[in-house]
Amino acid sequence: MRIGFWEQLALLEQLLNEALDRGHIVLAIVRNPEKLHPRDHLTAKTVDVYHSDALATLVQGYDAVISAFNPGWSDPNIYDNQLRGTTSIISALKKAHISAYCGSEALADLEVKPGVRVVDAPEFPHNIKQEL
Repeated sequence: MRIGFWEQLALLEQLLNEALDRGHIVLAIVRNPEKLHPRDHLTAKTVDVYHSDALATLVQGYDAVISAFNPGWSDPNIYDNQLRGTTSIISALKKAHISAYCGSEALADLEVKPGVRVVDAPEFPHNIKQEL
């Protein structure tokens, strides 16, 4: 299976490694591709998430996308930019004919290290946590 991953590398690293360990072909779309350790069947790219045409081109041919897109916890317009980014991602998936999608809302319960969920990490914003 060909799986695309979007951003928040710390949140997705466990899933990304699991997919690679199971022999899947993985595309990681991240802000800093150089931070990923090279592995067989892993391609790391960067793209502006707000440009759905570029995103669609990048994920064309993939079977599924797992997204933890986040405009940045310190972004003063986090709500609007999250909405704009998520809308762009969904538009790109439609253009690329990808129907298997998992958004970051479902990732808050993942463990970033044993016993520590994403939502429980100290850097997770309290105001966002209250909305979950």
